[in-house]
Amino acid sequence: MILTIENEILCAQVNTHAALIEKLVNKETGKDYIWEYDATFWPRRTSICFPIMSILKNDETVIEGKTYHMENHGFLREMDLDVVASGADFVTMRAEANEMTKNHYPYDFRFDVTYRLEGNHMAVEYEVSNQGAIPMDYCLGAHTTYKVPVGDGDNMQEDLYIQFEEPETAAIHVVQDGLQTHEYKPLLENCDRIPLKDAFEGGALIFDTASLKSRSAAICSTKSPYRTTVDFTGWKQVAFWTKPGDMPFLCIEPMTGLADYVDTDGQFTSKPDLMRLQSGEKNQHRYVITAE
Repeated sequence: MILTIENEILCAQVNTHAALIEKLVNKETGKDYIWEYDATFWPRRTSICFPIMSILKNDETVIEGKTYHMENHGFLREMDLDVVASGADFVTMRAEANEMTKNHYPYDFRFDVTYRLEGNHMAVEYEVSNQGAIPMDYCLGAHTTYKVPVGDGDNMQEDLYIQFEEPETAAIHVVQDGLQTHEYKPLLENCDRIPLKDAFEGGALIFDTASLKSRSAAICSTKSPYRTTVDFTGWKQVAFWTKPGDMPFLCIEPMTGLADYVDTDGQFTSKPDLMRLQSGEKNQHRYVITAE
């Protein structure tokens, strides 16, 4: 089901299936900052990665002594969420553990996502709750697909770049066949931008946010005044990803948690940067999209 929320500046459409953001439109200019999905570019779309980020080695993990199968980015991408609260400029949707999820992940979780319009910002709020009697581990990531080019006359490979708030000297995680190594590769040296030309030939660019001074990054163009900014304050990683070549979308992904290590022992608790909730506890995670 598609739901519409709006304020004086923005109009957004969100989908109860997988909590997808379908549109984020400036009402004055008519510009949409979200990619209009096309399965020919990306057959298995994702908006929220839960309870894993990226992949498990061999798509399997051991939790509490039992082996579970889970495909990349988890199962929330396949679920229909229930609307539990809404107003003119916000909506809250909920997913909860059920028979399907327990085939892949044994915990009694509750997952709420709220989309809220605030001026020219969309605040995205996730609340993860442990409804069970034992500690619950999870990873989480946002995988929203932003439209590129940002302006009608832009060429993705020639004109577009990722803009950080400040000059950065930082390295990215080295990934091998989708799995984390224990290595880093230098990428930025006192530089505040990444040109998109050929940037993703080796896959996603994943930074630890502790290595960055910036707490937001924007998709910008040398030819257009439009920009899409994502504030990733409070997250452990931020990734930038699209497929190689001239793609119509780019993801800026606030993340907490990574793929399995190449040398993992297969235990879920061995995953890097897991979050843990005790019985009855909950965590809140938030990021903000600014449509300029």
